[in-house]
Amino acid sequence: MKNIRPALLLALPVLLLASCGDGEVSASSSSGEAEIDFSQPVEGVKEAFALLSKARNYTAFVQLSSTTGGIGMYYCDYYTEDYFFSDEYEDEHGYALSSEGIFPLAMRMDDEGSGTIVGGELTGKEGDLYSSGLFPTVADLDTSSWEEGLAEIDLGGDKLAKIALLELFGFEPDRLLDIDSATVSLLGGGDSLLDLSIEITLGLTRYEMSFDEFGSTAYEPVESYIGGGGSSLVLDERLSFAKEGFLGENFIRDVINYSTGESDGTERYTPHYFYGSYTGDAALYTGGYMGIRNKEYQGKILNGTYMFLVDGLTVIPFFQGSYNNDPDITSPHVFNYPGNMELWNRLELFAEEEEGVYVTYDSGLLADFVSNNQTGSFLSEIGGEAVSLSMSITDPVAGPNTIVTFSLDYNSNYGEGSCVYPFTSFGNANIPVVDDFMEENNLI
Repeated sequence: MKNIRPALLLALPVLLLASCGDGEVSASSSSGEAEIDFSQPVEGVKEAFALLSKARNYTAFVQLSSTTGGIGMYYCDYYTEDYFFSDEYEDEHGYALSSEGIFPLAMRMDDEGSGTIVGGELTGKEGDLYSSGLFPTVADLDTSSWEEGLAEIDLGGDKLAKIALLELFGFEPDRLLDIDSATVSLLGGGDSLLDLSIEITLGLTRYEMSFDEFGSTAYEPVESYIGGGGSSLVLDERLSFAKEGFLGENFIRDVINYSTGESDGTERYTPHYFYGSYTGDAALYTGGYMGIRNKEYQGKILNGTYMFLVDGLTVIPFFQGSYNNDPDITSPHVFNYPGNMELWNRLELFAEEEEGVYVTYDSGLLADFVSNNQTGSFLSEIGGEAVSLSMSITDPVAGPNTIVTFSLDYNSNYGEGSCVYPFTSFGNANIPVVDDFMEENNLI
């Protein structure tokens, strides 16, 4: 889910983007709803929500506008028995139900900006799509305390309701304090689900959700994907090796200088320590960091990440004070190991453009990679913008000698370029003298 929307343009009194159902729409199944009449009159929003919570085939229309009068973009969330999909620009996502279980859906972009629906790896959840908890629905809103028969209810004082509404509109709960108003209503004194409206305002931006196409909704690209035999992603041998290797938190990186393309040394990543051995001007930064969780060393309790040096066969610890209070050296709060990158959860967004080379143009994955690898300052200095990320994987039969190379391609004020990150020695990055030191001193 997103934290920030690019809503500044909403001050313009024009329609910025029309989404919702690009291409022809065909009806999807609505089994299990035949006994429910969604056109029946409802008395108040509480009854409307009770009826809507039973629906398994409808479209939620989300309109963005400015509180000063401008009309912004809109998008649709499609709910069917077999899939959920949101076609919000640059945040297209969803889930589908198969005989093997539930799997994510995504829009994979190519270098021309064209999108294709693809399936991701199975989530591990089976059964009813709507009880999976993988995506928000109106049923997540607790209406038990609402008064019967009201055509409008102000939820401004209901913290839990506002959190549920934030998630329904695709925001994280930490935006709670940004909500200026939150209401649910039957517009114009109406008495059907077609009149139901959910509205929140955050600053100058208003988000309104309405509902339609009960029993007949469908999103053609997803219908075509599933109808054409599309299913969940099964990783090939190379991608499986890379994902398992990086999640194993044990590998070596060859540090390539962004400007010269030459090696500036190596970095060793292990579950309990990190060690960088650098050359040239960077040699000054050679050293290691050890994660220690509540262990006693020479009468002192250590809990955090601590610096150390390796001099030949000797480990020189600097345990007077911690470098970081978090002992999990792999976490985003310390060294943010590459295994934390979002791409490992979204490998369906990579297309194999040649044997062993997988490429993504997804802006979210590019931004996450830049953040994880601290490339932002370099790109800023050269006026650079990341345009693609490739992952080249040599034959995994080579085991520890297999090389996984990331290449972040960018455009800048100086032309095109790439930041290259080669990794190897998966499962074999340990330094024996450091292992011995930690074991002998009971620091693991």
